[in-house]
This record gives sequence, C-alpha cells and structure tokens, in this order.
Amino acid sequence: MYQRLLCLLGNGPDAERVLERAQQARDHFGARLHLLQVVEFMPVSGAEDAMLATPLVLADELETQARERMQRWAEQSGVDADHARVLQGDLATEVPRCAQDWDIDLIVLGKHERHGLACWFNHSEDDILHASCCDLLAVHLAEAKDD
Repeated sequence: MYQRLLCLLGNGPDAERVLERAQQARDHFGARLHLLQVVEFMPVSGAEDAMLATPLVLADELETQARERMQRWAEQSGVDADHARVLQGDLATEVPRCAQDWDIDLIVLGKHERHGLACWFNHSEDDILHASCCDLLAVHLAEAKDD
C-alpha cells in the first residue's frame, strides 16, 4: 500500500516517538523511509531591521543543531543520508514540496494538543494536511497525566 514514507521530525522530546511510529509503518509496509526537519524562521522581536544579523545567526545555529540530530536519527533508524534532509523555511511549503520530490505516499508527523493562545496561533498540522497531496498519519502526542 505505502511504498515511500516521510517522517517529519521536530525539536521536542516527542520526535523520538514520531520516528518510532514511522519505523513501525516502514516495517509494516516494507516501505522506504525519508526523514525531514524544517527549521522555521522566527523573528525574535519587532526590531528585525535593526538586528538583521541576530535572527539569521539564530536560524543558522538552529539548523546546525537540527543537522546533528538528523544525523543521529538517520543512523539510529537505518536511513541513508540521501533520504534525510534539514531545511530552513515554512512547514506548509517545505513538507509538501519534499513529499512531491520524493514521491511520498504517507507523511508521519506529530499531533500536539494545544491549549489557550497556542490554539489560535499554531496550525502546522492543519496547514500540512491541506497543502499535501498524500495521506498523513498524525501521531498523538498528549502530555502524560498524573494518575
């Protein structure tokens, strides 16, 4: 059914869980797994013009850290370096573009529960859903509740 999977990995501690689910899907379908992390540009203040170098240096540092994590994830999951990519950009643009470039059948990503203002401002999963031309598997990443 699925032959090429794209696992979208984030910065948080839940990335390992999303990668684990993507590996399970790869093994189940006998598919090829591709890994992607998108480092989004986030201005740090309203004075970007005066501090233009600061956001760019910050984005470069985040990309360097992401490349180190990606190398570890690729080795851990047996994914060739050609099939693991770190990009700077917008999730809703880069994920569908990579999915098309790699002819992806299924995108595996984390689905975060959001509360308060985060519900209004962060719609990454929804943006990817509407921009993608293939199926998505959203791994639920609810916070652990104390019993």
